[in-house]
Order: sequence, then C-alpha cells, then structure tokens
Amino acid sequence: MQLSYEGDTKQPGLTELLTLTDNSDPLNITRGNPSLRPSYNQRVRLEARDTKIGLNGDMTWANTVNSVTRAVTYNTQTGGIESYPVNVNGNWNARATVRYQKRIKRRFSVTARTGASFSQNVSLINEGQQEMPERSTTHNTTLNANLRFGYQPQWGGFDLTGDWRFRHSTNLLRETGDYTRDYRLGVNAYADLPGGIQLRSDVDYSFRNGTNITPGEDDQVVWNASLSWRFLKQKKAELSFYWADILSQKKNFTRSVSSSGLSERHTQQIGSWFMLSFKYRFNT
Repeated sequence: MQLSYEGDTKQPGLTELLTLTDNSDPLNITRGNPSLRPSYNQRVRLEARDTKIGLNGDMTWANTVNSVTRAVTYNTQTGGIESYPVNVNGNWNARATVRYQKRIKRRFSVTARTGASFSQNVSLINEGQQEMPERSTTHNTTLNANLRFGYQPQWGGFDLTGDWRFRHSTNLLRETGDYTRDYRLGVNAYADLPGGIQLRSDVDYSFRNGTNITPGEDDQVVWNASLSWRFLKQKKAELSFYWADILSQKKNFTRSVSSSGLSERHTQQIGSWFMLSFKYRFNT
C-alpha cells in the first residue's frame, strides 16, 4: 500500500496581471487584474495491490485553490462586453479504479477493470446580458467497466473484450443535464502459420445512446486485417500487407462538457485504406 501527496503552485501570466485595458474593439474590451493570486494544485493518491490474487486499485483526489477564469460583464448602454481574469475556488475531482488479472492453466487469462470519477468545474459566465457574471458549476460523473478473456494456444492468440462507459453531467446554474452511454465489443486474433506467415485480424463493434443522440446513427463496425511473411536467413526480411477499416464504417467524434456548455465534434475519416510494406533487419 502506498500513499502520496503532491502539490505545485502556478503564478498568473504577465498579461493577466497588467493593468492595461485593450479597447481596440469597443464591443469586446479586455483588461488585466493585478490582484490575481497564485493558484495551488494538490493531489492525494492511495494505491494498494495484492500480487498473489492479481488485484490492485487506486484512489486519487485533487483540487485547485485560486483557479484563474475570465469574468464577463455586460454594458447595457453600449451592448458590448468587458472581460478580465479572476480567481475562483471550487474546482476539484476524484476517481477510483479497481483491476483484476488472473491466468488460468497457462492458456487462458481474464482481466477485469472498473472505475468511477467525479469532478466539479466552476467558471463565471454571462449569457443573459446581466451587468455582472454568474457562477456556473458543472458536475461530471463517469462510470466505466472493461472485461477481457484471452486464449493463447501454441499457434497464436485470441482475445474477446467488452467495454462500457456512462457519463452524466449537470449544470447547477441552468439546471440542465445530459448523459451518454458507450458500448464496445471487440475480437482480436492472430495465427502463426507455417513458412513464417502470420495472419492478424481485429473487429470492434461500438454504439452509444444518450442526450441528443439518434439511436443507430453512430453505430460502427471497424474491421482491420494484416498478413505478413518473414523470410530470408534468420527471418531478417518481412513483407506485410495491412488493410484498415475494411467496411469503411469508422467514425471519429468527441463529446465534452464544461461549465460553459456541451460540445460535440465530428471529424471526417478517409475511409478504408491499405498499405504494403517491406522491412529488413540488419542486426539480429
């Protein structure tokens, strides 16, 4: 068992401390704040493990004193805004993870992991055109679990995995919330064939549901495969063929929630592609 504590301090930036006011844009005035205080980050971590039964876990708590955020005030006469950096308190997070790993009769293995995390993020926002900003607090809760079964025969290997993740966010100022559930099932296998040939393939099926998510819209099956051949003396040369996203279904998207709102970004993928490569090792 191990218990540790870490702490560090960070000084405000020079531009944040200057009393200069930038009014080049009358509708978006920015200024510094010479009264800013240094921020202090601290972390406490507890870790425990039992190698005999293959069980280990850890817990972490962290918070920031005097975090720096930008306050926005609204000028009712001009319709413009003025922003400046200020110190806020209340940002903290905690998480815990438990892992288990066991090998059964040399050929089989099982790995399990489960975890949870919670965070509180504080900022000052002004969306309703008030004269002074409001304190916005967001709570983020995450639960996750992973399970993997493995089989390692003499001719290769086979893995079956499953992942589940639940995320829930609540904003106390707007009294709004959202959630997302992600699921993934995967199969990974390889076989060593005679003549220095190796065949690999992996398939992942993933889907999700939650707030503002259309059922089935983000379902995807990602299938990759490769074939390699090692030849010449001492197997120094390798010729391989790799085919990625054979079904051309891979999608790339990220969802994040902060004290200022929810955002989701989708990035276009190039689709299915393949690569033929040759490798030669000069040193054995």
